Amino acid sequence: AINLPIFDGGVIDANVTGKEANRNQAIASYQEQLVQALREVADSIGSVKNTQANYEGFANAEINAKRNFEITRSRSEVGIASKEASLTAEQAYLLQGQNYADAKSKLLTANVVLVQALGGSYLQSKSESRTQAKLSGQTQ
Repeated sequence: AINLPIFDGGVIDANVTGKEANRNQAIASYQEQLVQALREVADSIGSVKNTQANYEGFANAEINAKRNFEITRSRSEVGIASKEASLTAEQAYLLQGQNYADAKSKLLTANVVLVQALGGSYLQSKSESRTQAKLSGQTQ
């Protein structure tokens, strides 16, 4: 009736070694996922900074093009500048407006990618927001 692990010692050691190997593999996998996540966040932050700088540059260019167009239009109305110069300035202003809108779109996209890299979701469904509202109401 007595069961001694004298003859099962090798099996027990093998099981322990196998469990340690599984644990080490799980730790290595977790560390790899963590490094990948940190890399994605760092890349996203760099992308946001880059697109923010581009956005600011296009915003300034759009403001300057608008001023130039307004001045040229005013000069055209009083007869100092030609109508063609006014139309050329307007075309440049519209082009800068398009560049500005594209830069803003890229900035917003970069922000969404950053939020996702940080593990968040950008939009919540109505049921999720209601659940969070209920939970926050219960904790207060």
